[in-house]
Amino acid sequence: ALSGTMSAVFVVTANAWMNCPTGFVMSDDRVVTDIEPIGAMLNPAAF
Repeated sequence: ALSGTMSAVFVVTANAWMNCPTGFVMSDDRVVTDIEPIGAMLNPAAF
């Protein structure tokens, strides 16, 4: 039961990130910097 619940959380989190990406900064020349994995996982769109 726990593995199914965690899988659902990861799927919802990944889907939220794809719709509203957060947790990084992209410069004008399209270089990604300041990567924050926890910021991406705690995306406000997921909750």
